[in-house]
Amino acid sequence: MKMARTLLNVCLVAATIFNAAIEATKTKYLSSECGDEVKVNGDVLIKLNSWFQPNCKVTLVPRSGDRLIARFTYYHFNGFRNIIGLIANECTFESIQLSTSDSHYYFDEDDGFCGAYKPSGLYDLGQKGYFSYNSKNGLTSSMKADLLVTEVFDKRNKTCASGQFDCDKNNYCISDDVTCNGYDNCGNDRDEVKGCGLTTPIIIGIVVGCICFVVLLIVIGVCIAKHR
Repeated sequence: MKMARTLLNVCLVAATIFNAAIEATKTKYLSSECGDEVKVNGDVLIKLNSWFQPNCKVTLVPRSGDRLIARFTYYHFNGFRNIIGLIANECTFESIQLSTSDSHYYFDEDDGFCGAYKPSGLYDLGQKGYFSYNSKNGLTSSMKADLLVTEVFDKRNKTCASGQFDCDKNNYCISDDVTCNGYDNCGNDRDEVKGCGLTTPIIIGIVVGCICFVVLLIVIGVCIAKHR
């Protein structure tokens, strides 16, 4: 049984390493960036996950790129509140919003977004964009969302510059540093397929899976032996 526990601990450590590898993308929390300007160098993951999230708006600008694009990698909203909002045909309790500096709103300008399913679009924020959370009654937040924001360079003479990756989409080029990182920065998965092979996160994932499988077999074997 001691060996099983040891292997389980190894499995947990490996899983932690795997998570750290996937989280190589810079992560920031909306609750700690309220009112601030975030310069996006390559990419950044903005997380809305606080139970006590105040109304908040963060400004997003590229460090040296031509524009920013954004997509939601995760979204969850409490079903009960969502049903109430749908009946009232509005975001009764809370909502999120994406907008640009020229006052283009990707969701309803007054209500924002509070749907049941993750927004599936790829949003062009231009040279300056805003991600905001709004609570209309001060209740604790039941919304959770991860927004992946990527710095994009426009193609020059139909090619990407040295150190950049061609997304083969909308003339987008992204930094080589954000390819093969477990996140779809281009919006078409090309940066997670072309030239990636067995990347570090994938290798670690395979190792984690094998270790956990061995641990499971050992635990089952020990349990069977004890009951004989």
